[in-house]
Amino acid sequence: MKNSIYKRTKRQVLFISAVAALSVCATAVFYILYLRTNIVNNSEMLGRSASVDNRQSLEVQMEDSLLHLADSKAEISDEKLSYIVDTVSVLAQSVADLLSRPDHFNPEFIAFPSSINAGHVVAQLRLAGNVEQESVEDEIGLLANLSHLMVTNFEVLEHVSSLYISTETGISISADRDSHLKEDIYDPRSHSRYQRAIEAESLVWTDVYADSAGRGLSITCLVPFTGPDGEVHGVAGADILLDLLMEVVTETAIGETGYAFIANEHGDMIVSTTLRVDHDNNLVTVNLSEFLTDDTVERVLNRSSGIDRGLISGENNFIAFSPLSTLPWNFVIVKTVREVVLPAIETEAYIISTTMDTVNRINLVVLITFGVFLVALIITFSSNFLLARRLASSLTKPIIKLNDGAKIVGSGNLSYRLDVKTGDELEMLSNTLNAMIDSIKSITTDKEHSGAELDVATNIRESILPRVFPAFPHRPEFDIYAVQLPTKEVYGDFYDFFLIDEHKLAVVIADVSDRGVPAALFMVVAKTLIKNTARLNRSPKEIFDFVNSLLFENNDVMMSATAFLGIYDIFNSTLTYVNAGHTPPLIRHGDGYFDQLDVIPGYALGSAEGTRYQQDEVALSNGDMLYLYTDGITEATNLLGEAFSVLGLLSVINENRDKDLRGIQQSVISELDSFTKGVEQTDDITMLILRIEGDDTPVIPGEFFREGNGY
Repeated sequence: MKNSIYKRTKRQVLFISAVAALSVCATAVFYILYLRTNIVNNSEMLGRSASVDNRQSLEVQMEDSLLHLADSKAEISDEKLSYIVDTVSVLAQSVADLLSRPDHFNPEFIAFPSSINAGHVVAQLRLAGNVEQESVEDEIGLLANLSHLMVTNFEVLEHVSSLYISTETGISISADRDSHLKEDIYDPRSHSRYQRAIEAESLVWTDVYADSAGRGLSITCLVPFTGPDGEVHGVAGADILLDLLMEVVTETAIGETGYAFIANEHGDMIVSTTLRVDHDNNLVTVNLSEFLTDDTVERVLNRSSGIDRGLISGENNFIAFSPLSTLPWNFVIVKTVREVVLPAIETEAYIISTTMDTVNRINLVVLITFGVFLVALIITFSSNFLLARRLASSLTKPIIKLNDGAKIVGSGNLSYRLDVKTGDELEMLSNTLNAMIDSIKSITTDKEHSGAELDVATNIRESILPRVFPAFPHRPEFDIYAVQLPTKEVYGDFYDFFLIDEHKLAVVIADVSDRGVPAALFMVVAKTLIKNTARLNRSPKEIFDFVNSLLFENNDVMMSATAFLGIYDIFNSTLTYVNAGHTPPLIRHGDGYFDQLDVIPGYALGSAEGTRYQQDEVALSNGDMLYLYTDGITEATNLLGEAFSVLGLLSVINENRDKDLRGIQQSVISELDSFTKGVEQTDDITMLILRIEGDDTPVIPGEFFREGNGY
C-alpha cells in the first residue's frame, strides 16, 4: 500500500524529527550568535572608550606633573646657585668693609702656592707679573685677614672649585685644594670675565667653559667690590663646577624616555648629558631650534613657564619648561607621549584579547552544535523502516521536549535544564544544549557582576558620608550643610566635616580619579587618613604631606584624588587651608558677593611621591560663607554640549546668596536641572557650605562630639 499508515508514520516521524532537530539547532545557534554579537560590540566599545578616557586622563596628569616638576627643578637649581651668590656677595662686602677700615686690622701673613698643600684647603697669594710685592705689601697683609673666612666658606660650598678675590692692583687671593696647579704669577685683570664684572659694577655670571686647570666644565659668579674712594677696586668670585647643576638634570629622568637639560638665553643646551668639548677645548652644544618648533623656542627664550607638545625625531613629545631666577637660563624636561599612554594601549589590547577568547569559545560551541545535529539527522533518516512506528513513538516526545526546552532557554530562563534519557543521539543533543546554556549563563553572570559591583560601591559611599543636619546643633558659632547627587556610575566624590577639638572645625571635599568599587575603597582610605591625621592636631599642609605619602605607597593602579582641606579656628576667626589640585572654593565676606578663593595649586593626593604642599590663611567673620564643590557642577553639560562653568555657578549662587544654606544648594540644583534639561551627567555633583555665625556662646563641655554624623 503506497499510502499506508506505516509509510505515513515513517515519513511523518522522519519529517518531524528533522524539523524538530533543525528548529532546536537554529534557535540555539541564533541566541548564541546574538549573544556573540552583543559581546563583541560591547567589548569593542568598552575598549575604545576606556582607551580614549585613559589616554586623555594620563596625558592631562602628565602635563600637570611635568610642569610642576620643571618648576620644582628650576627652584632647586636656583637654591643651589643662590647660596653661592650669597656667599660671594658677603665676601665682596667683607673686602669693601676691610678696605674702608684698614686701621682696625693687623696685617696677616699669606703664602704663595706650594705643592705640599695639594689636596688641602688653603688660601694662597698670587701677583700679576708687573707688580712688585713690596709695593702692595700693606694691601696684601690687610686682605690676608679674609683668609680664614674664605677657607671656611669654601669648605661648605658644594661643587665650588675655587673661591677668590682679585684687585685692580694685581693681587689675587684664592681658597681651594689646587695649590699644586697654581703659579705665583697670575694676572686676573687680563680675563674677560673679570673685565666684564668691573664694567658691569654688579653681579655677573659667565657661560659654561672648560676649566683651564682640568677640573671640568664650570661657570663663574663674580661680584665687584669698592674701595674707600667708592670706586670699584676688584671682584670677589667663585668658580663652580657644572656638576652642581648636572646632578639636578640627571636625577630628573622620568621613565624610559624622559630626560632634562638646562638651556641658556640663546637656546643652547649648556647643562646636558649631550654636552661635550672638542679638541680645541671648546664647548659643542645643541640649540633648541634644531629639534623644537619656533613657537616653543620663543616661549622658552621669553622665560615663560609652561608645557608644549612637539615632534622630536618623528615622535610626539611633551616639552615642559620653567625659567631660573638666578640666571637667564631655563630648565626643560622632555618625555614621549607614547610612554605616557602605554598603559591605556595595553588596557585596550587586553580587553580586545579577552573578547576574542570569549568569541572563540562561543564559535566552538556553535560548531559542536552543528556537528551533533548533523549526526542526529543522519542517524534518524537511516533508521530501519520496520521500526518506524517505534521510532515515531520514541522520537516524538523527546523532540517536543527538546523544542520546548529551547524555547524556555530562548525566553531567558537560563536555569532550565533539558532532561532527555533516550540513550541515543537525542540525549547527546540534550547534554550539548545544557553545556551551551551553562556557557550563556556564565557570560550573563559576568554582566550581573558589574551591576553588583556598582551596588557595593554605592553602599560604601552612602555609608561613610555624614548626612544628619543640623550637624552640630550645640555649636552656634557656625552652620554647615552638604549634599551629593550621584550619577548612575559610582565615582569617588566625597565630603567630610568634623571637630578636631573644641575650637577647630575641619571641612574636606575631594574627587577620586576612578570609579566603581576601586574608587569607593580609595575614597574610604583617603577620608579616613585625612580625618585621623587631622585629629593629631596637625596643620593642613602636614596632613596632606603625610596622607599623600601613604596613598602613594603601593598605588599600583595609580589612582589619585583632588582635595581641599580647611581648618577653621573659632577663637582666632581664621581658616587655614591647603589645596591638592581641587577646584578652588567660593568665598563670600559679609554682605558681599561670592568669588573664588585664592588657592596655592598642588598635586592630587597619591599622584606624586615626596610632594610638599603649601597652605594659606584667610580671616572669617560673622556672616562669611565658604562654598566647596566638585567639578561635576561646573562640567555639567546641556544638549548643545555646553558646560555650566564657574561663571554659571557664580551667577546662580550670587543671585541666591541671602537664602539659608539648604536654599542656596537647592537653587544651584534647580538651575542645573534647568540648564541640562534631562541630559544624563557623567560625574557626581557634590557641594558643602560653611557659614560663620559669629556667636561667642561658650561651648558646652563634652558636647563637641555628638552622635548622628559619627563625630
